[in-house]
Amino acid sequence: MAHPLSRRTMIFAALAAGLTAGCAGPAARRAVPDPETRLIGFDLWTGVPGSKFGDPIRIAQGSRVISGPIDWTHPVTGERLKVYERRNAETSGEKVQLFAMSDNGAALARVFDRRPGRPDRHFVGDAFFPIGIWSKGERRSWTMTEYEAGKVHERVATIRIRRLNFTYDGTPDALRYDWILTDKDGGTVFDERYVHGPSIGFMRFTNRLR
Repeated sequence: MAHPLSRRTMIFAALAAGLTAGCAGPAARRAVPDPETRLIGFDLWTGVPGSKFGDPIRIAQGSRVISGPIDWTHPVTGERLKVYERRNAETSGEKVQLFAMSDNGAALARVFDRRPGRPDRHFVGDAFFPIGIWSKGERRSWTMTEYEAGKVHERVATIRIRRLNFTYDGTPDALRYDWILTDKDGGTVFDERYVHGPSIGFMRFTNRLR
């Protein structure tokens, strides 16, 4: 027969082991990144590591230059916004876009677009680049309004995550997503695919309507 002290020692040892396992288990699980979700930062758009919305930025990404923030008043709503300007020198001329944070903080939103051969456009309620926590395959839509040359167009902007975290052209932790714009009848206006990578920002664009 085992000595009572031995039994008590065994019991205490078992309890201690159980408590240790109970404390370590959840902590260890929390420390492991969830491959199905990702915190997408503003820096993945700018290509400036650690940058946050509101930080001063001026960086060139090939033909694109991002700078800001700039204090800007929306001519339709009168709202004062902090925006970032993205200029892109194309063969047909320079394209200029202004981006603000969406109302719910889940995306960067276009508020202004100027390009050769087309009237200036302004946007309310748009979403263009995912920000914050997104899941693999997730799709979110925004009802937005586009103003162009006195005309008002009701649109739906949809962001869909295609690949949340993968290696693209030798760059790890890249993001691939679709940006789709439809009209009020469901007709597709734009269907575009983008790839962004850490410390690089924009990497690839595909027009899926062509």
